[in-house]
Amino acid sequence: MVSCSSCNKSAVYYAQHFGKLFCKSHFKKHMVMKLKRELYRLKAIKPGETVLIHTNGSPSSMAALDLMVNATSTWRIKLLKKHSKETIDKHVFTNFLQDGVNGILKGMMTGELKTQESISGNEVRPFLIFSGKALATYAILTGLNFTEGETKELSTVFQSASVALCLNFTKAYEKLRQEF
Repeated sequence: MVSCSSCNKSAVYYAQHFGKLFCKSHFKKHMVMKLKRELYRLKAIKPGETVLIHTNGSPSSMAALDLMVNATSTWRIKLLKKHSKETIDKHVFTNFLQDGVNGILKGMMTGELKTQESISGNEVRPFLIFSGKALATYAILTGLNFTEGETKELSTVFQSASVALCLNFTKAYEKLRQEF
């Protein structure tokens, strides 16, 4: 039995990019803290704002919703899960890392690449730092229904790509967007 890097419980997830094993509870804490750090880094959500989180119903998207609820539970924001008549200050999208890379590749192939000006200032994409594998694992550990078939939506080009490759590609693309 392989043990968690933080305790002696059985490990359920291996974070290859920094060589750490997580048990169920430490993995959930790690995911919530990772999202909080990203939200702070983006300086995207301010106290008192009304935030609408966009989900597509997939297990990864629902895992992202659960993460958002847990990460912002003590914040003074209003988190909406569906459209309402209220004024929305921020729109949070649950696209994860491979979704972001797939969107960039699709845009490059079709010539419909979004420029910095076409992305609204009230759109937030904090889940681009998460791999589909991490969100799927979170979905399973939190009891959300998840089937392997739903990962078929990912581009075949990046199905076996490492998280580091996807992150490097995404960062390079963002740098190019800022230059143009």
